[in-house]
Amino acid sequence: MSRSFVWLFTVALGVGTLGCSDPVPAAAAVGLRLNITQSGSCTTMNELSDDIGAPPPDKDRIGADPKKGRPVFDGDSGLNARCRVAGEGPYTFTASVRATAGAKSGSVTMTIVEGQMSANGAGTARMSFVSAAGPGSIGNGTCSLTAVPTSEGPGVKAGALWATFQCTGLTQDNTPSVNCSANGEVLLENCSQNE
Repeated sequence: MSRSFVWLFTVALGVGTLGCSDPVPAAAAVGLRLNITQSGSCTTMNELSDDIGAPPPDKDRIGADPKKGRPVFDGDSGLNARCRVAGEGPYTFTASVRATAGAKSGSVTMTIVEGQMSANGAGTARMSFVSAAGPGSIGNGTCSLTAVPTSEGPGVKAGALWATFQCTGLTQDNTPSVNCSANGEVLLENCSQNE
């Protein structure tokens, strides 16, 4: 066998192996619509809002289908995002989202420490938020979540979550005597599915 043939066979084998590798997974994508409201001793004097996405998710927005807005992908517009949505119902989920640009205020952070959602779309989560437009860090309270209805059923599956949330009794700047409320809508896509 000639050396040139052996060399060509080796190159062809290498190129063929490269073509069989697993595809690169899509980057996590996040959309967030956040409203922080005065509640009890919270120092927010008026409702403050922030968002990620253009437009952000809004289940009631008219003229859009499927009305999820345009989420931002990890690495784009200053977004650093990690998320996990695992299970088959019940689902468990976590998220760490920080947008240093591309948010309405210029900077917003959302953390979901732990959450769970049933197959019918009802859930709870411990969440926290920091917005450059807001009263500082608020969080560590339990939030109720409801998956947004879609043509395929509730907006939750392994790797993705689309839900509205309502939070009360969130502490402000880790001061237990100060509490705020928050509500909005969150969209997580291309998340890890590992338990």
